[in-house]
Amino acid sequence: YQAMGTANSFVGYGPPWAHASSAAFSFYKGYAAEGGIRTPLIIKMPGQQQDKVVSSTFTTVMDLAASFLELADGRFPETREGGSLSPIKGESMLPFLNGEQQQVHDPGYAVGWELFGRCALRKGHWKLTKIEPPFGKGQFELFNLQEDPGETVDLSVDHPEKYQELLQEWERYVKENGVILQE
Repeated sequence: YQAMGTANSFVGYGPPWAHASSAAFSFYKGYAAEGGIRTPLIIKMPGQQQDKVVSSTFTTVMDLAASFLELADGRFPETREGGSLSPIKGESMLPFLNGEQQQVHDPGYAVGWELFGRCALRKGHWKLTKIEPPFGKGQFELFNLQEDPGETVDLSVDHPEKYQELLQEWERYVKENGVILQE
């Protein structure tokens, strides 16, 4: 405790409390499950009249850059120092925040995550999640987040077409983003 708060300290409350802190979602930060990736976002727009609105619309941190660029009436450059840049992957949240749209992303929007060999892909309210043993099965599981936000029931056998659709989306995500996973 003597080093707590200094440059040489690391204080954490460990996996049991981390898991408790993310309840009712599965797992916690460092995992591709909802407990590891879901987090609140609070936005107050200049001149906003509507107050204290709670929404569960899906957004990602990638949407922030697109939103800031739109607010600044800016454009993301296609090149930098002679090399091409990958385009921004997020979408502006402004149409949603201004009440022009009911959600930020359409139901066909697919986004993936990968960290420490743990990975996921979400499309609409469907999600594939893969977590290594002994914590997970070590293979993709399919969840309906609208009905099961805690990711408790694997639906891959009950919905094989949706499972295959999301696996194909995962492969596309891997290819487009140059993901290299240790198998």
